[in-house]
Amino acid sequence: MDDFFSASLKPWLLNNLSSKVITTNGWKWSVIFGVAVWSIWKERNNSIFRRQRQPTGSIVTTIKGMLTNIEHAKFAHTDQGSNEKRVQYVWWQYPPMNWIKLNVDGCSKDNPETAGAGGILRDHLGTGSKDFFLLIQVFVYWSRQNCGLLPLVWN
Repeated sequence: MDDFFSASLKPWLLNNLSSKVITTNGWKWSVIFGVAVWSIWKERNNSIFRRQRQPTGSIVTTIKGMLTNIEHAKFAHTDQGSNEKRVQYVWWQYPPMNWIKLNVDGCSKDNPETAGAGGILRDHLGTGSKDFFLLIQVFVYWSRQNCGLLPLVWN
């Protein structure tokens, strides 16, 4: 906890997102931290790009709601014919020895609109060797007869 306020950005994010600490109410700190950072980042982007501002209390309410939804989702699936609920966590897994895994993600504001993508290469120890991000201008054409992606113009 001493380095929570003094660590540089990348170690701070990695330490909190990989934390094994369980809070007094049974939550994993890494989940709370991830949801909070994502919610604050989303609010920041809405404020900058959409000129929409929410009161601080609204962000806290959103974070609590998302955490509640995560808790409910853990118990949403049951085996057929059984009332027993089971938890199934999904997480990133290391690639095999001497392999490299490419993880990518992307998002867009609207359709058509500017989009972004990013990714990272990680080895069998989970060490990131290369990362990237792109801003992309996407033009999408939809019709009843034909759905197609028109050419991408890279910024």
